[in-house]
Amino acid sequence: MVSGNFNTRKHNGVDTPKVNLLVVTNSGTFDPEDSIFPIIRHMAADPNVESIAIVDSKDNPGFFEEHDGDLSGMQVRYVDDQFSFENYSSYDLEAASVDDFNTGWFRMDAPHAGFDFGRLFKRIREHIKIPFFNDLENLMVYGSKGKLVDLQENFTGQVDGKTHHYIPKTEEVSSVEDVRAFHSDLGKDVIVVKSLYGNGGKEVRFVPRDAGAMDAIRAKYSDIPEELFLENDDELAEFIDHVGGDVVCQEFVNSRNGNDKVYDDRVIVTYDPDARRMVAKSAVRRVAGKSGEFRSNLSQGGDREYVELDERHHELAALLSDELLGAGILLAGFDVMYDHDDLDDQGRPKLKIAEINVRNVGGVYEAELVTGIPFTQIVADGHLRVMRTTLAMLETLKAHSVSPKQAPAFFKEHPDLLPVLD
Repeated sequence: MVSGNFNTRKHNGVDTPKVNLLVVTNSGTFDPEDSIFPIIRHMAADPNVESIAIVDSKDNPGFFEEHDGDLSGMQVRYVDDQFSFENYSSYDLEAASVDDFNTGWFRMDAPHAGFDFGRLFKRIREHIKIPFFNDLENLMVYGSKGKLVDLQENFTGQVDGKTHHYIPKTEEVSSVEDVRAFHSDLGKDVIVVKSLYGNGGKEVRFVPRDAGAMDAIRAKYSDIPEELFLENDDELAEFIDHVGGDVVCQEFVNSRNGNDKVYDDRVIVTYDPDARRMVAKSAVRRVAGKSGEFRSNLSQGGDREYVELDERHHELAALLSDELLGAGILLAGFDVMYDHDDLDDQGRPKLKIAEINVRNVGGVYEAELVTGIPFTQIVADGHLRVMRTTLAMLETLKAHSVSPKQAPAFFKEHPDLLPVLD
């Protein structure tokens, strides 16, 4: 435990504190292959880290769920280099103060449908006055599937000399009438509807264009369980109400492999301080566990396979780089589907981005498990370098009586003072 007086190292004559990291999370959504465990375990072993603690919504319901209290008496679990999913609950809860930490990392899925992230982020900004890895405001924006609506027109590339849209047609809706209008304009027999803030393949349903042709639709889409079809307006209205009225409609993408199993790639992109942009670091292919299952999510019984990054993955990462960096997001994962109804000149299915994940990015540890490459260590090192550089910049600004808002102009005028940490 620390007390706000942080150990420091010198950089350009300025004391740079060691990292004292507060991880904001919800252990109720953890699973054994969640990347958070090996990443922060590697961080805890780094000599530039003084402490890492988890503040869990399950241990602090007053702040997270009841919206009462200021976290002055929050309960945390301190992490060491033995920390894991299996022994998480054996780590004692300890009282801590926000002043014990100098940087934060928000890594949390919605604990339940309709959870109000906007309200939570507002409270965090009010009560936790430390810089966060990944901008909190934009975690709310980019953590919503509705963000794909804004991005779809700009995320294009040239495939076979023609403009290709990398995001399937997507629209945020709030009523049965909106869904029907989207479906009519698209003209396809089935569309997907999802909760705006769902994760892990949950809160996903399918809407037929013609409920009178369900026998033919079930035969064509035999991998979709019957109970996931919303066959009439009443069922659709009930689903919209269940997820709090926040829904997106999306074009259905036929991403099936030769064994008639649905698959997609989770591609991890993170900020590379040397390249000064987001780069694709790893990917894992997720395949539905059996024929007759449309979800490839590991949480839904899917399998994982090794997939080698190719030029198309890197092109998508480059497209995302400026967008994510401009929003202060330094780690993300995007799900790539392969449209077998739309092939390029080489006979390859064209790629479509189905989702962008920023709040609780999975896939890093899974990629490590299938390749043997230490991706969690690579990501942990990159995160720490960004965190340390941020702290060094803040200390430099403080030493020169410059406000953080003036940082871009200050470091442009004094590039020699810009921290470059190994």
